[in-house]
Amino acid sequence: MKVDYGNSPECLNDLSAGQQAVLISWIRDVLVPAERVYKSDSYIMKHDFEREPEGFYVTNGMFKGRC
Repeated sequence: MKVDYGNSPECLNDLSAGQQAVLISWIRDVLVPAERVYKSDSYIMKHDFEREPEGFYVTNGMFKGRC
């Protein structure tokens, strides 16, 4: 079975500790539980992060990585 590396949450570990902290902090500060489901998914939200002033490129898997 072929693994889609760029979509694997384990690749969060490929980021430096500082990058992980920035990404996780952004997720905790910006994303809140919704009262209803929107069409946004982790791939769309990762692009939102990348457009932030302190944002940087991450794969979808890095974005979904375990916090």
